[in-house]
Amino acid sequence: MVLPTGVVLVAGGHPVEPGWRLLDSAEIFDPVAAAFTSTGSLNYARYGTWLSAGLIAGGMVLVADARVDDASTPEYDELPVPSELYDPRSGTWSVTGSMRTYANGPLVVLPDGDAFVSGGIDWLTERPVRWASRYRAESGKWLDAAPLSGPRVGHLAIAVAGGVLVVGGSPDYPSTDSLATAELYDPDADAWRPVASMAQGRWSARGVALQDGRILVVGGSVGNHIDSGALASAEIFDPRTQSWSITGAMAEARAAFSLTLLSDGRALAAGGYNGGNLASAEIYDPAGGTWSPAPAMTEARRLHTAVALPSGDVLVVGGYRSVQLRTTEIWSCRP
Repeated sequence: MVLPTGVVLVAGGHPVEPGWRLLDSAEIFDPVAAAFTSTGSLNYARYGTWLSAGLIAGGMVLVADARVDDASTPEYDELPVPSELYDPRSGTWSVTGSMRTYANGPLVVLPDGDAFVSGGIDWLTERPVRWASRYRAESGKWLDAAPLSGPRVGHLAIAVAGGVLVVGGSPDYPSTDSLATAELYDPDADAWRPVASMAQGRWSARGVALQDGRILVVGGSVGNHIDSGALASAEIFDPRTQSWSITGAMAEARAAFSLTLLSDGRALAAGGYNGGNLASAEIYDPAGGTWSPAPAMTEARRLHTAVALPSGDVLVVGGYRSVQLRTTEIWSCRP
């Protein structure tokens, strides 16, 4: 996550060596020095912080993922795990409110600086859920919100004009099915309503809000397994008409890739998986609805994190090849 000062915070995840031991460490990347330095450690080793972190009101970073390293914190096997706040000024983490389940849906920061989480997997039951919760930045508490129309895991949640768009995912796990349905959450009314469905069901698709407010949704898998069939197709949701339209497909089908909005309004898709790990990259131009090749990454990777730096460059961190990766790369926006 890019902090207001322009540095990047990386926290939690898996270590380089194989296995499911999770990390409590955190690091700061300084784009000017092109170097990482350690910062304060999380209070709990956590799994999916790349999906469940956001810069909320007051300039604090909220991490809400509730999957922790059970071996190191067995006392929390049966309890909701507290969320944490990172203070960029002091470089320290503090415990804040707990979600009521171990669910790990994607986190969206609302216009008022609160955070919103919907759906995901309940780690205790290993079943998808439909519950939603809103984190009140002022009080540091999670409050129940209106639930989704049905359980979803592996879905996309993204802020749009008027609320939060939730789309795709799967109603079960494991499953060969994915959802094309979408619904829109109104935070003022605390209510959901259905909107038009995509043309294609997608699990773990990637999406970005384009500069004109439309939402680009790309790739993903047919079912909720990485080998269930990667997708190259792309669709655009227009919040004004609340309808979908097909746009240009990527040259290569991708699951578990990164999609990053560039400073010039284009979007960079990099890496991912399609029967094997990918190093290739391509750029979407919303003006023509087309994709063009971009220089490939040095290393093939999937499940990595990518963020746009203040310079316009894109930092790619970690991911997975045959083991978890500690390497990083920078895609330059300059020729």
